[in-house]
Amino acid sequence: DMVTSTSAVGRLLPPISSLLRPPPEDELREYGGVGLVRRKRVIDVGCGDGRMALGCAPYASEVVGVDPDREAIRLARSKSRELGAANVRFKVGIAQQLPFPDEHFDTVVCNSNLEHLFYLDRNVAECLRVLRRGGTFIWMEPNSGHWRYRLWLLFGRWPYIPNSPTDP
Repeated sequence: DMVTSTSAVGRLLPPISSLLRPPPEDELREYGGVGLVRRKRVIDVGCGDGRMALGCAPYASEVVGVDPDREAIRLARSKSRELGAANVRFKVGIAQQLPFPDEHFDTVVCNSNLEHLFYLDRNVAECLRVLRRGGTFIWMEPNSGHWRYRLWLLFGRWPYIPNSPTDP
C-alpha cells in the first residue's frame, strides 16, 4: 500500500492535473502518432486516473494501466466503465514488479511518472522486460521548470515507500 499526504489539496491535484493536460490523442501525435498503439497490446505504467490508457483504448487491441495508488485505479476503472472501454483493464501495482510475462506488450507507455520513482534503473528494466523485442517504449517527462509542475510539487503528494529514500 502507498501512504500519501492527508492534504485535501494533494488529493485533488492528480485529477486536476489530468484536466490540465492536452488530450491523449494530441500527446500520441507528438510521440509519433496513433500507429504506435494501433492494434497493439499496450501497458501504461503509472497510469494514474487512466487518462492516457483510455486515450489509447480506441486504437489498441488491449490496454492495461498499472498504478500503486488504489484511489487512482478506482477512478480509472470508473472512467473506463463510463466510456464503455471493454479492452482496458486497470491494476494496482508498482513499476518495478509488473505482473506480466516477458515480452507481453507491444508498447510500453510511461507518461510523466518516471521522475516520481526512486529506483529508476529497476523500473526501466522492468518496463523493458515486459516489452516485446522490437516494441515501442514511450517515455515522456515533464519540463519540471514549468510553473504548472512547480505548483504540483508545492501541493502534491509524496509517497512513503519502505526501504527507499523516503523511509526515515
